[in-house]
Amino acid sequence: MIELLQDTGYHVTEVADGQAALDVLAQDRNFDLIVLDLMMPVMDGFEFRNRQIADSKISQIPVVVMSADGHVTQKMARTAVSEYVRKPLDIEPFLEAVSRNLRRDPA
Repeated sequence: MIELLQDTGYHVTEVADGQAALDVLAQDRNFDLIVLDLMMPVMDGFEFRNRQIADSKISQIPVVVMSADGHVTQKMARTAVSEYVRKPLDIEPFLEAVSRNLRRDPA
């Protein structure tokens, strides 16, 4: 996924878990989109999203959630995101979801 986004022209920052993402966002809030996997170690995507929403400095960064679990409607409601993609990722729908939710076009 990282290489796909980079090959498409996006600048990507990768982190291993929700806490690492919050740490990066505390240093640099100039992100245009978060692609969020719900199942991560240390801090899962649900907890990350709750903390993101609670922080006014990063709450407006759009989020595309991805997960292998099929309960799409429940996950969208629980995470309060507008877009959800299933894993394994289908390339075209994934890139379309990224494009729709970006605040800016790729570099």
